[in-house]
Amino acid sequence: FGVFLHIFVSRRRWNAALLDEPVRPVPLSAGRVAIIFVAFGFVLKYFIALPAAWGIMEIIVPGFLTNVMALLDVGLAIMAFLAARGNRQMRLLLLVLLPVHVILSALTFAKTELIIALLFPALGDLMGRRSMRRFFLFVLCIAVIYSLSQGYVHHGRAAIMDETGTIWKAGYG
Repeated sequence: FGVFLHIFVSRRRWNAALLDEPVRPVPLSAGRVAIIFVAFGFVLKYFIALPAAWGIMEIIVPGFLTNVMALLDVGLAIMAFLAARGNRQMRLLLLVLLPVHVILSALTFAKTELIIALLFPALGDLMGRRSMRRFFLFVLCIAVIYSLSQGYVHHGRAAIMDETGTIWKAGYG
């Protein structure tokens, strides 16, 4: 009965719809995609996933959402790419958001979080400028930060172990 209604009764609607000009969606620019990724990833990571992992919120975050948190880093990489290509607005946003992201990533006491927070924007800059010399400088800075963060991460994890009696809350995931 539904097929009959669809084919015979609404025939006039389909003919009228086919005669109208098609509406074309506005394409998303790379800057909009970067802002959407950063906003969604930031909210998901710092307002849902990490508070749930730290016991601040009494919810269980589905596993696929923890993988989607990487949108924050991908968005920052796109911002770095656009900033390297000369987009002043993205450069300003990157200069504001990247330090906040790096500092908050350090609060997880996981060196991988810190390295990813620094490496993705470096890769975006590499794609935008195509300068291996600048990229190797970024990698050298990341290696130094990695080495210097060892004591901080060890101290943070030891404090969590002393306070909770278990090490599983020292990371998240």
